Amino acid sequence: MILGHERYGLVQHTLDLVAKFATYGYIGLAPDMFSRWGGDKEALTRGDISVRISDVDIRSDMGDSLDHLLTHPQVDPDRICAMGVCQSGDYPLVLNSVRHEIAANIVIYGGAQASKWEVNQEGPSLTSSSWSESKRRSWRSGVRTIRWSRWRTCGG
Repeated sequence: MILGHERYGLVQHTLDLVAKFATYGYIGLAPDMFSRWGGDKEALTRGDISVRISDVDIRSDMGDSLDHLLTHPQVDPDRICAMGVCQSGDYPLVLNSVRHEIAANIVIYGGAQASKWEVNQEGPSLTSSSWSESKRRSWRSGVRTIRWSRWRTCGG
């Protein structure tokens, strides 16, 4: 399992989640997605500031984690999932848009902020003000490549 952390960075809660999955027999990684950022980590942890990272960095960090899991002798390469919470909610989708070894995407919350998406009669679509047209085209192209048969939804 690859677990994306919340907007506060790689904090104890994220480490606790990885440890909890380990008690159920899963091998998990929680990459520090803000490791390249040189700002005030204490202010970040308190929630006083936020850090945005690019899709390129998301794909790199989570992709490196995926590469590590794929070579681990105790990992079943057909059962690796990526999970996002809070700010990292859509990170599994970003990764899976270019890496098809992911067996499941888990989005607990986040990733569908109103600043990026609007809902209409055809379903969710990127808002016109959230991203440039080239970024929207890139995202749509990537989403088309996700293995949709692996998606499950739950809740209301």
